[in-house]
Amino acid sequence: MRHLSVPKSITEVWLSSLRSHGWLVDGAGITAEGEMRLLPLTESAPPEGDDVWQGHAVLEREALTRGPSHWAERLPSDVPADLMDALPSSYEIMGDVLLVKLETPLKSVAVDIATAMLAHLPNVRVVCEDHGVHGTFRVRHLEVLAGRDGATSTQTSVREFGLTYRVDPAKVYYSARLGNERRRSAAVLAEHASALGRPLVVFDPYAGVGPNLGLPVTEGHAAWVVAGDLNPDAMPLLQQNLEHLVDRARSSVEVTLHGGDGRAWREHAPFLGAADAVFVNLPHDAASHLADLVPLLADDAVMLGWSIADRDTEADLNAQVRDVLEAAGRRVVSLHVEAVKGYSTTLVMHRLVVRSTTGS
Repeated sequence: MRHLSVPKSITEVWLSSLRSHGWLVDGAGITAEGEMRLLPLTESAPPEGDDVWQGHAVLEREALTRGPSHWAERLPSDVPADLMDALPSSYEIMGDVLLVKLETPLKSVAVDIATAMLAHLPNVRVVCEDHGVHGTFRVRHLEVLAGRDGATSTQTSVREFGLTYRVDPAKVYYSARLGNERRRSAAVLAEHASALGRPLVVFDPYAGVGPNLGLPVTEGHAAWVVAGDLNPDAMPLLQQNLEHLVDRARSSVEVTLHGGDGRAWREHAPFLGAADAVFVNLPHDAASHLADLVPLLADDAVMLGWSIADRDTEADLNAQVRDVLEAAGRRVVSLHVEAVKGYSTTLVMHRLVVRSTTGS
């Protein structure tokens, strides 16, 4: 195919001119040769040496054809039209693992869909069908549909606020959508550390892979972190991630891993009255766990939690949290309950931030 060779600095000028004359080939890309750009010409364009080219060379080069602009264009041509209309309009990429939900009629072409996605998205290693969360630990039921070079592992790495976490969405709960919540929580801990005049003792009994601890540890607001999870599959990833965070920390941080049910932490004497901050990252059961976590609080402490409840129930949650703390002999200094995101048509995730003391 013939190409007009022009300096990079005037490429846009010539593209505009070629389009206006109908001399630019649609669907063919621009080729770079050093500081020159080769623009694909139609057969109707004037020959080399014509005055219209203003002395620029016309060269024979292989056409650079643009690839499909959407993964669906890579599907086999025999996929029925009715199935094409049912293709998913969105998907989630976690690290190099792609998660997609498919309607029942698409089951017959699920592997074709996954293969097309792999071909179109070079940074994706594995494509999984997401069948939704299940079980006590609310992890996703994932079915691996296709993997690059036969890959099947769903363990991957994600980055958030410059930090790297190892995750496995098939084994441990993790949501990238809660990143802003984690940043807001880190700001609360930074403020509390400033008020106390020292780094904090931070407990996270429901840590998962540890993303709530990332910013407090690396920004120097935590001196001792105690973290665990009831899900045994979370613990190796949590340990690995905490080691990474400590390496990135601005100051010395002590880390203690303590798995099992967070409600049982009150039975471990060294933890009693030790925590300047406690995360209650258990949205479906947070309210029922509060009473068991209060004994972990230091004299002046904050609790940060999330609770899924009916819409417009902030006042009820506020009263419930206040009652739990006051029944334990603590004075509530401040209590903030805020609806942060819809969970379903009737339920909302609420954010809880409460500071309390043992003083009068």
